[in-house]
Amino acid sequence: MRKGSAGDSGDYLIPRERVTFAQAFPTVEDVRVEWNETGRGADGKPHRFTREYFQAGVIACSNPLCDGGGVDTTSLIRDMARERKADAEHFRVCRGAEKAGRRTRGPCNNSFDITIHIDYKTEPQEESG
Repeated sequence: MRKGSAGDSGDYLIPRERVTFAQAFPTVEDVRVEWNETGRGADGKPHRFTREYFQAGVIACSNPLCDGGGVDTTSLIRDMARERKADAEHFRVCRGAEKAGRRTRGPCNNSFDITIHIDYKTEPQEESG
């Protein structure tokens, strides 16, 4: 895989700019994203990723007919980091569309219950003296 391709681990996409996770979230030590997907193709099992396996923060849709789907957790994590929230729960519907050949059948109706936990870096304590 060539440098700069979407599959590079450690790379993180902010619209129009590729940066590392640490550059995008300098206050975040680690993040844990857990989700359950319901709908076509979903296995009913809980899934998760951490900072180590971030891969642009996209949760892929399991619907075999879905085109361009999934959920991007980037903005959810960015908003949490801005507010220094440690935990949040979200419900999102897939952003893709079901296709049959070249025809679009309609929106993908798979949905995702998402839980995000963030551990923040500790700020150095100033010594008083």
